[in-house]
Amino acid sequence: MADKKLIESAVIKLFNETSQETGDLDKDTIKRIVKDIDVNSALNKIERSVSGREIFVRAARKNISDAELEKVEGIFADVKFNRLLNYVLKARIFGNYAFEIIYNEDYTVDTLVPIPNECVDYNNKDKRWELKVGNSKQEITYEKFLLCIHKWLPNKVVGESIFEPCNVSFLDKELFTNQLRGIAKKYGDVIAVVAYDPDEDEDEIKERAESIKAAKGENVIMVPVERGGANQPTLQESVHFIRLADLDPEIYTTLADREKTKLIQNILGSTLTMDVGRTGTQALGTVHMEAEEQVVEECCSFISDCLQNLLKTVSELWGFNHKDYYFSLEKKRDKKADLEVEEKEETITQTKINNIAVLTQSGIKVSVDYVAEYLGIDKKHLSEAPVNVVEFARGRKYPR
Repeated sequence: MADKKLIESAVIKLFNETSQETGDLDKDTIKRIVKDIDVNSALNKIERSVSGREIFVRAARKNISDAELEKVEGIFADVKFNRLLNYVLKARIFGNYAFEIIYNEDYTVDTLVPIPNECVDYNNKDKRWELKVGNSKQEITYEKFLLCIHKWLPNKVVGESIFEPCNVSFLDKELFTNQLRGIAKKYGDVIAVVAYDPDEDEDEIKERAESIKAAKGENVIMVPVERGGANQPTLQESVHFIRLADLDPEIYTTLADREKTKLIQNILGSTLTMDVGRTGTQALGTVHMEAEEQVVEECCSFISDCLQNLLKTVSELWGFNHKDYYFSLEKKRDKKADLEVEEKEETITQTKINNIAVLTQSGIKVSVDYVAEYLGIDKKHLSEAPVNVVEFARGRKYPR
C-alpha cells in the first residue's frame, strides 16, 4: 500500500491532467448538455406540460366581432401547432430557432417546417440571418420564415440559451462524472506510480517509466518525490501501485451531484429538483410544483410572443391589424367538470325562466331589458309577445 503522501501527489497529478473547458457556450456544448440524462429528463418534463396546452387565437379587443375572429382563426386552421411547440422551445435551448412558413394557394397557412439549427446562422458582416445548405446561402426574410429568438438584445441578436447561466455547472458535472472513468481507461483499475528524484537524469526516468509501462501494458504516472539522500532509489523502491478505490470516488460523485442539482434547478425552477417526492414535506412538494408551473407559464408566454411574429407576417397579406389578436396557450379543460358546470348553469337558467313565467302568469309585466339582464343574454335576441294570463277565480284564459 502506497503511503498517504504518494497518493496525494498521484491524485494531484491525475486531476491536473484533466483539463476543464472554458469559453463561450457554443452549439456543440449545448448538444452535449441536452444529451445529459438529467438535463434531458428535466427538459422533457417541461415539454410535456407545454405540449399538453391547447392553442387558440384570441381577440385583444372587446369590439372584435365573432366573424372577424373566425376569419383570422381560419387562416391557421390547417396548422398542427401542438406538434411544433417542442421545436419552438428549442429556441430557449439554442438561443434561436427558425421555421419556414408554408402557405396554401389561398394564402392561408398550411404548416411551419422546422429548420435544423445548424443550418441557421447570423451573418455579422451583413447583419442578416441566413439559411445555409451546403455551399449555398439564402437570406432569411420575415415574409417566408418565422424566426424565434430567446431573450433578444441589441448586443445579443442571436438570443441567449437557458444554459448560459449553468454552462460551468454542466462542464463541472461532466468533468467529475468522467474523471474516474477516464482515469480507469487510461491507467487501469490499478495505477502504477513511479516515484523519482527531481535531481535524477531525465533520460533515466523516462527509460524506467517505459520499461514499467511495457511490463504492465498500461500507462504509468511519474511523481517527483524528494529523497533527501545521494543514493538513487532501487526499482522496487520507485514503483508503487494505487488502486482506483484509494482515490475516494465518493468525493467526485458528490461534487457531480451538486452540479446536477444546479442544472436541474435552472431548468425546472429555482427551488425545484428531480427528487421531489422521495424526501421532504408535502408543503415543499407544493412549492416545487408551483415553481415548475411558473417555468411552464414562462415557456407558454415565450411561444405566444414568437407566434405573434407569425400573426404580424400573415396580417400583411390579409390586411388586418395583428395587434388585435394573439395566440393563447391554455390548459385542456376537464370535459367531465365542464359538463357538470353546464348542467348546473342549465338548472339555474331553467329556475330563472320559471320565475319569470310565474310573474307573467300572475299578471305582472316584465320588461325585455330586465329579462335580458336576469338571464344574462343579449336583448336583441328577445322580443315582446302576447301573454295568456290565467284568471284563477274562473279558470279562464284571456289575452292580456
